[in-house]
Amino acid sequence: MIINIFINASLYIPAPFWILTIFQPHLSITKWLVRSYITLIPLGIMYAKTLLPNMHVLQPLWTLNFSEELLQRAFAQPALSSAVWFHTVFHDVFAATWIYIGSYSHERVYRTWVTSLLIAVSMNIGAPLAVILQLLRIVSAFGLPKF
Repeated sequence: MIINIFINASLYIPAPFWILTIFQPHLSITKWLVRSYITLIPLGIMYAKTLLPNMHVLQPLWTLNFSEELLQRAFAQPALSSAVWFHTVFHDVFAATWIYIGSYSHERVYRTWVTSLLIAVSMNIGAPLAVILQLLRIVSAFGLPKF
């Protein structure tokens, strides 16, 4: 029940933030909303409230016995799949806050595109890099295969 309330809230809390930063970025209320972190705090609380009680389920995912079945079993639980949603929304709002503050603090609109490009590149590099690091961890634990 509480997870349903959290999911609905996670849709409505960032909506004014997204609308104002996209359509009215130069308004004083937009600047206040972004710099106050008022949208990040409730999202962070919802994220922590759903993730922290279920950390024992995630613990096997950090070992070398990682498998697809283990991942499916872990995220089949409503609390953990909701935690993934809160993680996504929280980090989206956090990245948007960082872009806004970084680009509009000096009243240079062109910096928005540069910062957005840097975040897009880092997000597209992050996932393949995580896979490579996971493979290196497995190789370092078991050694290289012998042909």
